[in-house]
Amino acid sequence: MSDNRPSTRILAAWASMSARSKARPIVRRETVHSRQPITAGGGLAATVAVAIVAVGLLAVVGQRHDPASTVSPSVPVPSVIAAAPTPMPTLLPGNSAATSMPATPSPATATRRPIGTFMAGELVTAVDGWALSGADLLVTHDGGRSWAMTASPAPSSERIVGAAFADAMHGWVVSDRVPAEGSSGVLGIEIHRTDDAGATWETAELASIASPGPDPLVAFPTISVVSPDVVYILIEADGAPDSIFRLFATVDGGRSWQSRPGLPLKAITFVDPLVGWAINDTNARVRTVDGGKSWIPQRLPAVPGLRASDLFVAGGPTRLANGRLLLFVPTAQDGGRGAFFTSQDDGSTWAFAARGPSGAGPSAAFLDDGTWILGGGPTLLVSHDAGTTWGHVGTDLPRSLESIGVVDGSHLSAIVVVSKCGLNADCATPRQLWISDDAGTSWREATP
Repeated sequence: MSDNRPSTRILAAWASMSARSKARPIVRRETVHSRQPITAGGGLAATVAVAIVAVGLLAVVGQRHDPASTVSPSVPVPSVIAAAPTPMPTLLPGNSAATSMPATPSPATATRRPIGTFMAGELVTAVDGWALSGADLLVTHDGGRSWAMTASPAPSSERIVGAAFADAMHGWVVSDRVPAEGSSGVLGIEIHRTDDAGATWETAELASIASPGPDPLVAFPTISVVSPDVVYILIEADGAPDSIFRLFATVDGGRSWQSRPGLPLKAITFVDPLVGWAINDTNARVRTVDGGKSWIPQRLPAVPGLRASDLFVAGGPTRLANGRLLLFVPTAQDGGRGAFFTSQDDGSTWAFAARGPSGAGPSAAFLDDGTWILGGGPTLLVSHDAGTTWGHVGTDLPRSLESIGVVDGSHLSAIVVVSKCGLNADCATPRQLWISDDAGTSWREATP
């Protein structure tokens, strides 16, 4: 009999995606790179890794809808706010000056690709976004209505395994050089950075390590972007008998990187340059207040009518504009209600805020202090009163929602899974990028 526990299915999905990343070579046009040495603390010749998948994979697990839930079907939703038709200036954190996008940031217009090639992407402003699609990194400046390829960040001898952008201009791409099939050899990891929306790239080696075993599995990295200057990257090399996890940080936009010693970590979320959360090797939530140099366990308060063991340790909090932290923790059982927690002191202490509705999916997004969205279940749910009541959102957004990203109170992007193969199957997992311009009321597909 197969094991249908959510944690087992999620780990199987991670392994499947790792195998997919390793099995699908990326063919790219060659380009000239500016390569420079990287400064890394702790000895980068030590073992490193190559990537981890977002814990949002909980969203691929089918949810059962409980008709007896406390969902209110008539909660109003915000009125439509259309995305701007032309590129908008981007305000960088800590800088009051606007930085305008270049008129033509990339050399060629991309055509739509077959389903299954899209791997990751999101909006970073109301109109600007990025997408990693098959062999191409693409950008949009009209809210995903059209896409253009950036200059190739990596040569054809490397495979791109992850990407992230802080805003319309500043982005990072992770690529690897794996040993020949059937051998161990040396596993190389490189970081590519752009300050001009992908028109040009600078490349430097992050690590070069002995492979942990023959045919190491390479997953996608977890990248937590705090600002155009501060970025954390968690990478993983998986080979018999053990996996290797390493955390790297930059405070100068990726010109130099420092390794962070300590516990093996499975996921990271940073809300500022120093404060962050992760899941350690014992599946416990840990917190850092020194930029990942040290970690301490953190327990959440008790939830009425719910055992601590019923909660699934996944994901990190969201910081709102007023500084308040919000965290949604789903249950380990399909269709469970989950719980919301809040913190007013950067996560030093937490208070129970509300229970989630029955049958809700595990993907949460917070538009403001009281407007919360839950997805990944049978339908998209929204609350306008901090979780007291919930209403269904009538939308064509596919059910298997993996994650929701919020640019502001109106513009959201979501990644959905459209694969029809089982979670334990060794096959590619097709994904799509969907975008909402009206706070989640309506959605449109924007997959490049």
